[in-house]
Amino acid sequence: LLVQAAALHERTGRRAQAGALLDSAAMAHLKLGSPDSAERHIRRALALGRAASDRRLEGWSLSLLGNVRLMQGAPDSALVYF
Repeated sequence: LLVQAAALHERTGRRAQAGALLDSAAMAHLKLGSPDSAERHIRRALALGRAASDRRLEGWSLSLLGNVRLMQGAPDSALVYF
């Protein structure tokens, strides 16, 4: 549902809100142990945040990417996102 809501927001020009919803979906995937699925949503959220010039969303998305890298067992590559 979060991804569907994000698509609706994106279609109506609410990029930052769409990105926030995608980050929420990504957090659910992380909690379920699916970092690859989470990364897909986070990367889209990051692009939307940048397109909307929303630095807070961009920062949050980058932090989530760091968490993805940690879950994937790559702490060294996680550092660039924090």
